[in-house]
Amino acid sequence: MLISITTFWQQQIPIGTNTITVKNVSFTNALNVLKSFGYKIRKADGSLGDIQTEFKDVPGTITHLSLSIHVKNNNAIIQGNWWTNLAPPKNNSDTTLVMSVEKSGSLGLNTIFKQMDDFAIALKGETTYTRK
Repeated sequence: MLISITTFWQQQIPIGTNTITVKNVSFTNALNVLKSFGYKIRKADGSLGDIQTEFKDVPGTITHLSLSIHVKNNNAIIQGNWWTNLAPPKNNSDTTLVMSVEKSGSLGLNTIFKQMDDFAIALKGETTYTRK
């Protein structure tokens, strides 16, 4: 299911959406916008178009968000992972308690999704929401 909208509130984003694609985005622009949002870059590979952020606190919650961006053909494909202070991972390689960001019926989980969506909107391109 595909829905193309430019802002989070213009139209309801379907529950289960876990991927945001933004058109007309360069690798450098994605890096700069991430930094302006306070994300620390864990790794960035311009030749592959891949960017991974460190986990960052989600304001007003006990959760932490990391974004993965793949820029190819001037399209940024954005996905995220999160964890909570109630069940923190033991170390950087512990992924047992890390979950994928997706739009849900839960206010708390939608707060996390909105952080990812706010970044996507700041890239200022045509935005598409999908489940992959």
